[in-house]
Amino acid sequence: MYHNFVFNGVSSRQMHLLVESLPPLSRPPVRYQSVQLPGRAGDLTLLEGTDIYEPYLREVRAMPMPGADIHAILGWLRGSGTVSFSHEPDRQQAAKVLDQLDFAHAFADQREGTIRFLCDPFKMAFPEEAAISYDVANHPSIDNPGDVIAWPDLTINGSGAVAITINGTRQAYTGLVTGRLVHVECTGGYVYTRASEDPNNANYAVKSPVKTYGDFPYFSPGSNTIALEGTITALTIAPHWRWL
Repeated sequence: MYHNFVFNGVSSRQMHLLVESLPPLSRPPVRYQSVQLPGRAGDLTLLEGTDIYEPYLREVRAMPMPGADIHAILGWLRGSGTVSFSHEPDRQQAAKVLDQLDFAHAFADQREGTIRFLCDPFKMAFPEEAAISYDVANHPSIDNPGDVIAWPDLTINGSGAVAITINGTRQAYTGLVTGRLVHVECTGGYVYTRASEDPNNANYAVKSPVKTYGDFPYFSPGSNTIALEGTITALTIAPHWRWL
């Protein structure tokens, strides 16, 4: 089977790019500081926190096939987006192409080059997992299949004052109005309502903050219990599972 990668939804095969090698399967580096203490041999290693890793380079060696449009390939491999490699077909990573990209002559009329993706340390499901419509009967608990914590996006339909607790981490929200959805972005730490829920409406981008109390919840690897307080008529969870 030929190697392949997908960047921003476009496959290397679509671009007639022959992939000679894919990046190794590896773990990103942990973020830490080494401190030398007077009178003490060696150094003291200070970790910045749990699951804090550095972005890292993943390299692909590739050759444009006869008839490939090199300028189209160069235009495709720029900026940021997501990348998935064929030896990890169910994973994708946020990635940027920052380095200079050269397809130099290898032999005859053939060219080859190295594509360097600066990747986020965490891998996500590919394709992205479906959102979960939460209800107590069908989801008394939710299993996180990843190996690190996941910060979900929550969409709440309810009224008055409500609260959501995941594994003991409770966050409360006030001033909810039935039919006006509350969006909770746990990764970015932002809770808001939209002026319109129609993506084609000009007011879709207009956001109003919602008052909250408590910490943003997250899913630990394994089983997670969920408790709801107040009048919540619907709760949708985009879990954003992650792996190293």
